[in-house]
Amino acid sequence: MPVAIPPSTPSRYPAALARLRRALSALALLPVLLVPGLAAAQGCEHDEARLSCAQGTQWDEASQSCITVSS
Repeated sequence: MPVAIPPSTPSRYPAALARLRRALSALALLPVLLVPGLAAAQGCEHDEARLSCAQGTQWDEASQSCITVSS
């Protein structure tokens, strides 16, 4: 004997489900939007960049460049 499958009935609360779906999507998207901003706000923990000069040269503050060291 075949079993009768009831026809699908429309949801009684389509607008409420749509609002709930949008709210959950926004809540899921929140960390994705906040994490890059928090990482940028933390910033670099160094006061200034450090530069290393090639062997046989030394950093000169006056010229702001590496100069050859004469021994």
